[in-house]
Amino acid sequence: MSDKLKLLTFIKLATWCLQTGAQTYIFRNNYYKHLEGKNKNGQLFNLELKSSNYQITGYLQNISEKQILLLDGEAKNQNIDVDIVSNGQNVGKAKIVYETDSTIKLSWFENKKLLHEISFIENYKTSMAFENLSIENSKKLLSTKNSPHANIAVSILYPSNNKDKIIASKITKEINGIIFDDKSSENIKLSLHKFTNNYFNDYIQSNKEILGNGGSVEFEFMNWERSINTEILYNKNNILQYAVSDYEFSGGAHGNYSTLYYIYNLKNGNRVFISDLFLAGYEKYLSRLIHAKLKDKSLYSDEVPISENFLLLPNGILFSYPPYSIAPYSEGQIEALILYKDIITLIKSPLISLMIQQ
Repeated sequence: MSDKLKLLTFIKLATWCLQTGAQTYIFRNNYYKHLEGKNKNGQLFNLELKSSNYQITGYLQNISEKQILLLDGEAKNQNIDVDIVSNGQNVGKAKIVYETDSTIKLSWFENKKLLHEISFIENYKTSMAFENLSIENSKKLLSTKNSPHANIAVSILYPSNNKDKIIASKITKEINGIIFDDKSSENIKLSLHKFTNNYFNDYIQSNKEILGNGGSVEFEFMNWERSINTEILYNKNNILQYAVSDYEFSGGAHGNYSTLYYIYNLKNGNRVFISDLFLAGYEKYLSRLIHAKLKDKSLYSDEVPISENFLLLPNGILFSYPPYSIAPYSEGQIEALILYKDIITLIKSPLISLMIQQ
């Protein structure tokens, strides 16, 4: 690069920094941040914020009101506009402004009226830092213009830049095992590369066999789609709650989907199971509570298993059952919220105590 070109590049970058305040903020399209903050009244908030190819998702927890809200929007620069969603309903809007690479200001509006102005800062004292690896790719079946094709989109959050390398390594291998069925490796990037290549190879081979056997080109059924998305729902007090959503269509009447939840104790890197939370003999009572919550569903059986697919929420435990697991596909992913107050005498784990205090 010539000295003149270097100078012009420096001037352009310096001008951009002065205009945007970016001397302390680097605009990136893929990242994850755990942030903690408070508003002017001293109310405390947690924020799990993720960007995947400029699509913003987040989980905003109002600690004092025991409320968790979904953020959904798009980033075009360091200023981000998002919708605030509760129980599938839009309940407001927020403007997120990066002040530095590790501090933001979130302005929360309801009916165009400012409800909260919250200052956040990244904090990993009792949480884990993650990177976001995202890819989107497509491959045609044939060389023709309107050929059927396969699409794949993957967004994976994995531990990065943590002080405790042993626990970070343990959870990285867990994630690699969950998504790519290989708990022996920490190399998420290599696993994703292999997974993508295998997916496209399977697509080509499966559909070329159909064509080779005299089948016709049915565009609708020969268009494959695979989407894997990960989210961090909670990352504080040495508790990590990690979600994996998976959708796959490879022909047939409809695609298959599921959302699976994984909870880890960040003090030792171990996954938390239901049996870790309760005193002995909890099974029958808890199963009856879950069944009572699902009495209006078209269940396969009157006996509902206690799912290991669960989340710890501020007010209770959410048990989740993917399609086909306990009911027909038409019922979708079934969920049952069991309040802590109904099971408090069975609880033994301090993890739940931490969630209740939140």
